[in-house]
Amino acid sequence: MLWIKRNLFLVVFGVIALGLLGWSVMYLINNLGANSKLEGDLQAAKTELETLYKQNPFPSQTNIQLARAELVRARTNVNTVKQYFSPVPYEKVADKDFTVLLQNTIFDLQKRAQQSGIGLPESDYAFSFKAQKNALTFAPGSFPTLPEQLGEIKAITEVVYDAKVNRIANIQRMRVTTDDPAGSTDYHNFATVTNNMTGTVSNPYEITVYSFSAELGKLIEGLYKSKHGFVLKSLQVEPAPEAPVAAAAAPIFRPPPPQNPPGPGQPPPPKPGVPGAAAPAGAARAAAKQETLKTVLNEKLLRAKLMIEVIKPIK
Repeated sequence: MLWIKRNLFLVVFGVIALGLLGWSVMYLINNLGANSKLEGDLQAAKTELETLYKQNPFPSQTNIQLARAELVRARTNVNTVKQYFSPVPYEKVADKDFTVLLQNTIFDLQKRAQQSGIGLPESDYAFSFKAQKNALTFAPGSFPTLPEQLGEIKAITEVVYDAKVNRIANIQRMRVTTDDPAGSTDYHNFATVTNNMTGTVSNPYEITVYSFSAELGKLIEGLYKSKHGFVLKSLQVEPAPEAPVAAAAAPIFRPPPPQNPPGPGQPPPPKPGVPGAAAPAGAARAAAKQETLKTVLNEKLLRAKLMIEVIKPIK
């Protein structure tokens, strides 16, 4: 103890030096592990770089320029496709202003159907807006969805009119609020779908028409060529139900007209049904005409149900 008291400074310095030495050893051990990890990462990076250099195409300046050219071409194609998915324009109105817009649009669509000779389900058909046609107040959440649906249905109906179909049987859209009654034939059970990967949203519509195959082909072509995003998701075609035909009346037997007796020296007229009797000239021509006129195509009316999705960019 006396030596420690005499050499206190030396003892304190030795203890500090010993502590520093222990800390240095621990620091060295920890950094040796980190150094080994860094060496492993460096070796992995070298291996990956060597793999990249061996790949085809090689990341040379020429290939980089080709990749940039492909990127420009891809962006050009994307901009071209966007031209066919432009949103349908609609008027941003609400409440009474929407009622006026709805009534005017329905009147215009009914008038064009009458001018084009296209039948509608009823004379005052509202194109799936029967519940809103005469409304003055609307449930919360009706706008701007209702004007948007009205614009899209109008655009689809114009394509149908251009195809010259025989008749529109029904148009169905998605329910928006409690104003859309359950059990009505104006609505379907599908909902709007949002695709975050492509940045688009789609509104589904169902339309049933009666037409022949040529007009149905024009309708599908019109949807394809539209500048709006009209995508035909499904098509159900079946023969249209035939209208009831009245029973044919029973044939009425009429006796042959009396003939004057032959004069002296004239042969008697041939009797009907006797072999060798000559048929009248008119009957012979009718029989010949009936043999030459043959039915080549007798197309029947079709009933087609189309599921159409209106795809547009997310707002």
